[in-house]
Amino acid sequence: MPQIEGRVCSITYFNEENLFVIARLDTKDGIVPILGSLGRLNVGERLRLDGRWETHDRFGEQFRVESYSVIMPGTLDGIKEYLGSGMIKGIGPALASRIVDYFGQDTILILDTEPKRLLNVHGIGPSTLKTIMEDWQEKRTQRETMMFMAAHGIGPGHSAKIFEAYGQNAAVVLRENPYRLALEVSGFGFATADAIGAKLGIPKDAPARMDAGVLHALGESASDGHFYLPQGELVRQAANLLEADESVIQEAISRLAGRDAVILDRQDSPKEPDVYLPTFFHVERGLARRIRAFLSVPFTGLSLSDKDILERVHNRLAIALSDQQLEVAHKVTQNRFSVITGGPGTGKTTLVRSILQIYDAAGQRVMLAAPTGRAAKRLGEVTGREATTIHRLLHYDFMRDTFLKNEDDPLDTEVVIIDEASMVDTFLMFHLQRAIPMTAVLVLVGDVSQLPPVGPGNALKDIIASGLVPIFKLSRIFRQVAKSLIVQNAHRVNQGMDLLLEAPSQPSPPNADSQNDRPDFYFIAEENQANLVSKTLALCKERIPSAFGLDPMTQIQVLTPMHKGPAGTINLNNALQEALNPATFYIEKMGRRLKVGDKVMQLKNNYSKEVFNGDIGTIKSIEADAGLLTIAFDNQLVEYSFNELDEITLAYAISVHKSQGSEYQAVILLLSNSHFVMLQRNLLYTGITRAKQLLVLVGSPKAVSIAIANNTPSLRRTRLTRRLQQE
Repeated sequence: MPQIEGRVCSITYFNEENLFVIARLDTKDGIVPILGSLGRLNVGERLRLDGRWETHDRFGEQFRVESYSVIMPGTLDGIKEYLGSGMIKGIGPALASRIVDYFGQDTILILDTEPKRLLNVHGIGPSTLKTIMEDWQEKRTQRETMMFMAAHGIGPGHSAKIFEAYGQNAAVVLRENPYRLALEVSGFGFATADAIGAKLGIPKDAPARMDAGVLHALGESASDGHFYLPQGELVRQAANLLEADESVIQEAISRLAGRDAVILDRQDSPKEPDVYLPTFFHVERGLARRIRAFLSVPFTGLSLSDKDILERVHNRLAIALSDQQLEVAHKVTQNRFSVITGGPGTGKTTLVRSILQIYDAAGQRVMLAAPTGRAAKRLGEVTGREATTIHRLLHYDFMRDTFLKNEDDPLDTEVVIIDEASMVDTFLMFHLQRAIPMTAVLVLVGDVSQLPPVGPGNALKDIIASGLVPIFKLSRIFRQVAKSLIVQNAHRVNQGMDLLLEAPSQPSPPNADSQNDRPDFYFIAEENQANLVSKTLALCKERIPSAFGLDPMTQIQVLTPMHKGPAGTINLNNALQEALNPATFYIEKMGRRLKVGDKVMQLKNNYSKEVFNGDIGTIKSIEADAGLLTIAFDNQLVEYSFNELDEITLAYAISVHKSQGSEYQAVILLLSNSHFVMLQRNLLYTGITRAKQLLVLVGSPKAVSIAIANNTPSLRRTRLTRRLQQE
């Protein structure tokens, strides 16, 4: 690895949050621009840097720092210059000269070990000494911490996050228990913490490692949607992860339970308890109790006849409700808690608009919300009323990581309608239920045939299964959408029937004179993985834009079940980026190339930036010198430091799971035999129902048949249904 030495002659940029620095280093070969997570540098410091040379389009050759050390001056003049450079608060050139004259070559040692002796120097009193000591110690500790992490193979990106989390105590935390990283610092998994632990010499059988492995296994199960694991299953998974005896894992579980780091629930199996993370246990039990309490409050519905409802809806919205819609609308007004389900084209949106109008006419306050920003925006568009995300509805405070609306400060409303409720995980449903007044009405609207929530649990399905809440399922497909092959095939897939195609399979949409005459659903059969990708590229870049006039960057979305493999999101995004984005300048972060113009997606809720999991935007600018990137989400410009880029990913192709709650003008859905483990009916159904105007299914007929036949979704381990029935 290239190494350079020199003196810092200027600092161009410093980011306090991620410790990213851009500076200029005076070396024996001239002035060199340097950049990296270097902490609080000061002009005059001498550095030894390891890293790599790179060429920037605007700024030319520069040195990207991977690790560094500070070279302390060895001469008296050097020490005077170093201290007098202004790097230490309270010390100027004159005072620096007096300090060095007094202590000579021992000056740095005195500052490190006996700083109170500085009181012997003329001009230094207790106040000045305090300022000098605090600033010197802070800079020294930070520098030592950064160098400690670099010496143990922790790169600058991870170092900045660790320092941000633990500050001056970072090195102490790492030495004592590096496994805290996996639990407490964003972007660190168990594997990363374990690798750091190995470099630090932590024994493989250390109790801290065993405990962290058990908690990691529980956390991984939550990533798969589970709320708990049976103890036997947890023992097997953790033993495999840690390469440890099962008896050692049993001891770790007992140790964790003893300090309430896990909860053993023996209600269903006294001999083999369910093992919960504490928050999961309390949320599941708390939601069940809150719903039962909500339903126990006496309720008097609206005094309306069918005629009253029809008149209110028809006069205000010019809508003629079907008999089924009228029946559901009436029953919803007679229940405190209702669930409305149904597939595409069954009139859920019309029914929501009608229920909203009924309560408006009754003078009751109604709040509309959905789990994602895109779903909330669509709800607002179809109702003509303000709709918001559930997080915003509940006044989420990102600084304190809490919802401000709860049972102590409930929502000021009489009716709450939640759309896309199948996407609401159990945690969010718990916080929502806490904030709804006990005298209000709650209506959940969703399609239970879609994939379960991205987050843990399956709240809507569990509530339905409990039998405590009236469920209204819309089944009739309305005439105006019945001719749509997208709608027809969605229902056929949901019923386990083969796809219906008006036209034979063909490599591209037909060239009809009128777009209205064209089918909206096409199936392109392709078994070969390479050909599947090339056909997807051709559809995005040429065929769909040419035939339908749709913009590949904003109106066409590629969906696929998996991330890896030729037909996974990673490979497809790289190929689509090259095909659709001609920009040549890029930055490479976390194994991805990012360019101006790229289509990207937010991977997690970020309330400080007001962007949410699944939001799709476009990169508008990249400032490599400042370590900043700007993304446009709708009309909102959002800045990201390079240290935050783990929150976004390319979105030319996204997983079907990530598409939930969104609709796109055109969808290209890939289904291959390589996706075997993901081939389920609800996945295919969800992918199809994301398309508004056009759906092109590209893939293997066998894969499609397997998906349609497989109506056994992966089991999510939850006890919410049982708790609702028994709590």
